[in-house]
Amino acid sequence: MITAQKEVDNCTKEMNKLQEAKSNLTVRAPFSGKLLLPADSGEIKVGDDVSSGRTLATLVDDSKMRLRQYYSYAYAGKIKAGQSVSVSIPSSMTTIQGTVSEVHMVERISAEGTKLFEVDVVMNNPGTLAAGVDATATMTVGGETLYPYEAGKLEYNRSADIVTKVGGPAQKVNLRNYDKVSAGEVLLVMGGDDNESAIFNMNNQMKTAQKNLDEAKKAM
Repeated sequence: MITAQKEVDNCTKEMNKLQEAKSNLTVRAPFSGKLLLPADSGEIKVGDDVSSGRTLATLVDDSKMRLRQYYSYAYAGKIKAGQSVSVSIPSSMTTIQGTVSEVHMVERISAEGTKLFEVDVVMNNPGTLAAGVDATATMTVGGETLYPYEAGKLEYNRSADIVTKVGGPAQKVNLRNYDKVSAGEVLLVMGGDDNESAIFNMNNQMKTAQKNLDEAKKAM
């Protein structure tokens, strides 16, 4: 009976793996955002074989942008979460209003020997901002303007690589550079004939294993 129970358990584990692989044949956007396709990989077309572990795109949430700045410890206690800041974008000669999201009292030492702490800033993206753009956040506290040690680089609010977990022939492709997608939207569907055959065979094995277990229980 122990052997029969192990056979049933093993079949169940294998079936779960096959079902998971089947679900991974359809790749969906984990959140709403913009697709950025890899520059070093060609366009995927219907009928192309897609390998497991392939990076299809990077999905970025650019509805908001983030900026990391470092300020002198002389400003400690003057900068708090929720404060308004002015974010200057030199490349476009514009200024955007943002908010301090977090303050981290780390101890970064500058080349000049100044102790600095970290401030995270978030701002709404008017549609013209991208990651990597230079920006500087300043704020006024008690009539004094507080300047960061140096300019920072804008970052997307959220970013994730979309990577295939299984491989197969592409049946449906919805991957276009800079395209806006919604959470749960289908990006790629791959065929899984081999997977379907494996599920069918495993289902038969499970029936046989369960039958053997039932007979072993009766024999006891």
